[in-house]
Amino acid sequence: MKALIVDDEKHARERLSGLLKELDFFTEYFETENADEAVKIILKEDISAAFFDINMPGQSIFEVLKKMKNPPVIIFHTAYSEHAARAFDVEAVDYLLKPVSMERLIACVEKIKRAIGIKKSSHKKDSRIKFLQKIAAKKEGRIILINIEDVIKISSFDGLTFAFTKDQKYMLDRYLNYYEENLDCEKFFRINRTDLINLKFIKNIHPMFNGNYIIELENGDQLNLSRRKKSEFKKIYRLT
Repeated sequence: MKALIVDDEKHARERLSGLLKELDFFTEYFETENADEAVKIILKEDISAAFFDINMPGQSIFEVLKKMKNPPVIIFHTAYSEHAARAFDVEAVDYLLKPVSMERLIACVEKIKRAIGIKKSSHKKDSRIKFLQKIAAKKEGRIILINIEDVIKISSFDGLTFAFTKDQKYMLDRYLNYYEENLDCEKFFRINRTDLINLKFIKNIHPMFNGNYIIELENGDQLNLSRRKKSEFKKIYRLT
């Protein structure tokens, strides 16, 4: 999932992106200070959700959005409440007043999830979904197919995505979010912003003093369970 933050104040962009990154929902972030540049980014990067300030130099953001044929999910993030009614004209899913609290932002992200259509409950129940059985990977100039049962984890770092088996590391050609959506979610679980793990390869679950957990895999990797994913993960293993 890609997020775009549009605000002519740098500190406002940085604060919002910092809060969003704590929630581990979006995998990529883009920023700009005007509506014209925002349109270019939306068209080029296939943005999932865009957070717009209202009072910015250049074109009216309302007019820009009305002209877009397939806009991303729209959220307004502004210090002014008087434009809330106009937000419905461009089908914005939420209207956040600065400075937004983490609690309010969590509620906003839930609205974004519903708008985008990411619902894990329906993902599990729909028997028509065909999950990936093999994934294509690059190794020494070749394209090879890996049995998904052999994959311990899929991780993203430095803008690249990799699959790890017991003995090998493979470069993949899609973002982590693609594999999260197309692998059986009863077997694979996204534990944080960068790691999707095969549940059968969990060796130990280490509770930490601050209420967090470290997930130890059979290959020796120890990964942090994010705060946003903790509740869902605890239900799977009935942790207290």
